[in-house]
Amino acid sequence: MPRTELDELSDSGLLGITVLAPTEALPPLWIAVRANVRKILGEVTLAHVAAAKLPREVLSLAEDPEVWTNPCWA
Repeated sequence: MPRTELDELSDSGLLGITVLAPTEALPPLWIAVRANVRKILGEVTLAHVAAAKLPREVLSLAEDPEVWTNPCWA
C-alpha cells in the first residue's frame, strides 16, 4: 500500500483548529477514523480477548494481509 501524508496525521485537538481549504476535509476524516476505532473497541470485551474469540467483524477486518503492514516502514 502506498504511503500518504495521512499516515502521520495525529489527533491534536482537531475541534480547536481553524481549517482552510483544501484541508477542510481532514477533520471529518479523522473523526470518522476515531469513530471506527471506538466502534470496534466498543464491541470487544476483555472476555473476548481472554477467550481468544474476537467478534467476526473484527476478525474480518484483520484478514486483509495489507493491514498487517506498516506503510511507514515500507
